[in-house]
Amino acid sequence: AIPIPRQYDYFTRVFVRVFVVLLPFFLIKTLAGDRAAWLVIPLTGVIAFLFTVIERTGAVNEDPFENRITDVPISAACREIERDLRLVLGETDVPPRLEPQDGYLF
Repeated sequence: AIPIPRQYDYFTRVFVRVFVVLLPFFLIKTLAGDRAAWLVIPLTGVIAFLFTVIERTGAVNEDPFENRITDVPISAACREIERDLRLVLGETDVPPRLEPQDGYLF
């Protein structure tokens, strides 16, 4: 598999962390003088969590064909194509379908 260049992963993490660190200051300025200024802390937590989850999801999915439980079941798709082609060619020795292992199809 061809991995995504490391700078994409590195700079994405850096930019998310910088954003999370600076976010409370911008929220304080936005909510300054308002009676809802106490919302800065929970709002920062929720937004930081969302951006961090998006960043981590991108990192986990950078190699979608490694046969992990979060990946595209490319082996099963290829096996189905192989089975269909062999049946079209009239062969009788067709490989079996790949079955899920512990509920996951690879």
